[in-house]
Formats: sequence, structure tokens, C-alpha cells
Amino acid sequence: METKLIDGKLIARNIRNEIAKEVEQFVQLGNAPPHLTAIIVGNDPASEVYVRNKGRACESVGMTHNTIKLESSISTQDLLDIIKKLNIDESISGILVQLPLPKQIDSSVILAAIDINKDVDGLSNNNLGALLKGEPNFIPATPLGVRELLQRSGVVIPGKNVVVVGRSTLVGKPLSALLSIKSDKGDATVTLAHSATTDLSSVTKTADILIVATGLAEFIDDTMIKEGAVIIDVGINRVDDKNNKNGYKLVGDVNFESVLSKASMVTPVPGGVGPMTIAMVVSNTLRAAKLNS
Repeated sequence: METKLIDGKLIARNIRNEIAKEVEQFVQLGNAPPHLTAIIVGNDPASEVYVRNKGRACESVGMTHNTIKLESSISTQDLLDIIKKLNIDESISGILVQLPLPKQIDSSVILAAIDINKDVDGLSNNNLGALLKGEPNFIPATPLGVRELLQRSGVVIPGKNVVVVGRSTLVGKPLSALLSIKSDKGDATVTLAHSATTDLSSVTKTADILIVATGLAEFIDDTMIKEGAVIIDVGINRVDDKNNKNGYKLVGDVNFESVLSKASMVTPVPGGVGPMTIAMVVSNTLRAAKLNS
């Protein structure tokens, strides 16, 4: 059996092309281009790369964007004051707070403060709660990107056994809720597992669709999947590699080479889920602009 690679870069590019046409139509109706404001606290290099990539994606579809850079010493209250101003600024369509935040900042309070209709990352309590009820408003970008990857790759979700390994609020929990919603894009039987699950392998082997988001490099291998499974690898990890000029290489939470012998489809790392997350932030920003126009 030949394993098909799910090309997240290509699918994300197609989505951005679709969004660009919608943005053009939106502006032709007399609206300002959708605008994304990102907030980044501190100087985390990875966060800066993510925010920069989101900005470039906005530009590629005709949207505008800006980034507010704040010192890592900022207090929760001062950050809240900034968000309150952005909430009432009619020129801003979407607000994104790049995670992680410094330890002294209460992330849940900050995310909860974002206007529910500007919350393009879908991580506020209200948006997560709506998703859990099966009445989603803004869906978190990575789970939404995973669903789009599956759909656009021809994977039928309804009726399938889906195992999500990883229980984070960013990915695992919202994704399990999203794929179990009664719809032609969901209706799966979803099991939410994690690294402490007893006999995890016996659980992952039941999966028609296995989604891994543990943050543990190459945690899942071919002994833990069933023949013909679809594998979505959400993880991205740096591991030492003396043969690479950077001294490291990027790998997922799945041992990519080992699962090629059994999986029917698999996402590479990088180039799988990552580009989709960014595309979904852009998609959510357009939706926010339409809601707020």
C-alpha cells in the first residue's frame, strides 16, 4: 500500500486563493479590508516567526495587519486595558494574542477578555463553550485546519473512529468536540487520549483517523497504528541533528518513516498542519470582518 502525503502547504495555498477572492468582493462592496491585530509579549523567537507568518498570510489575500509588541514584564491588567481598546476599535476585525504568555500573566483571563466576534483564534471561554455545545462561533485555528485537511483530502469523517492523542485546550479538547458535532463535517466517534493513557497503543490501534498533539517528539510509531489509518501529526519539535547545518531538525509527534509502511495517508512535519493553522486564522479574520461590518 502506497501512503499518500497530505500536502498542507498546497491546501493552505488553495484556501488563501479562495479567501483572496472573497476579500476582493468584500472590499468592492465598500468595506475596508479586513484587519488583524496580533499581540506578542516578550521576545520568544518562535512566537515572532508565527506572528510574522500570519501577517504575511494576511497580506497575501489583501488584508491589513499590525503587531503590538509588549515587554515581557507587562501585567495582566495592563494587557487587559489594551485588549479593551482593541475590542471597541471598529477598524480592527480580528484580535490574536500569541501564546505562550509570560508566567505572571493569567492567560485564561486575557483570552476571555477578547470580544467573542473578534476572537480569531477561537480560544476565549465563550467560543470554546459554544463549540462544546455543538454551536460553534469561532473555531480554534488548528482544530479547524485539521478538519479542513481531512475534508479536502477526501477523508470521510462521519461514522469513523477518531482518536485524538493530546488533551490541550489549544488542540486536543476543541478538536475532539469539533469532530463529534452532528454534521457532515463531524459525526465521528471520538476518543480523547493522552500520554498517560493506560495501554495507549490498544486505543490508538482502534483509530481510522489518528490525530497526535502531545508535544513529544516521534511519540507514535507503526506499532501503535492500524493498517490503513489516516495520520494527522499536529506536533512540531526540535531534535538534535549534527548532520544539519542548524544543529537540529524539525520532527512531529509521529515517527514519520515508521508509519509510512502502514498508514493510508499522513501529514509531513513541517508542511502539514502548520500552514493550515495560519490559513484558518486568515479565514477567521475574514469572517470576523463580515460579522463586524
